[in-house]
Amino acid sequence: MPPNPPARPNTRLRYPVPVNDLVGWNVRSFACGPGTFAAAADNAVITWGAATNGELGFGPNKKSSANPAKVGVWE
Repeated sequence: MPPNPPARPNTRLRYPVPVNDLVGWNVRSFACGPGTFAAAADNAVITWGAATNGELGFGPNKKSSANPAKVGVWE
């Protein structure tokens, strides 16, 4: 046995965990795809995840985001 085994291995994969970056936002709706996440909060959309085709709405220069980020207004 390892000297300091984890209390519950792979816990994050089996149970919901809070997204602390969304604290303070009034989240109204939440959606997810195979590796992408989106939250509608207040008057904003917040997205994060591993995207390859612009699914997160950040435009052509930023395709993925490990941390939740507010999507800017498109014109």
